[in-house]
Amino acid sequence: MKKLVDSLSKVGVEQYGEVGDEFDPRLHEALMQQPSDDVETPTVFLVMQPGYRMGERVIRAARVGVQQPED
Repeated sequence: MKKLVDSLSKVGVEQYGEVGDEFDPRLHEALMQQPSDDVETPTVFLVMQPGYRMGERVIRAARVGVQQPED
């Protein structure tokens, strides 16, 4: 897997999606949500599959779990 990611990065494809990222529906696909007192904006708490993009173009959205602020 490391060799594949390294090869893709040479042609400009980057992997993204980290715990703590602010949720962005253009970059992330939320597979689950849970309320939390610890966040003020929707925040990624679990990365199930990283996303890939080339420049500004998303090849595959990151599949994530999102914590939502409680109302």
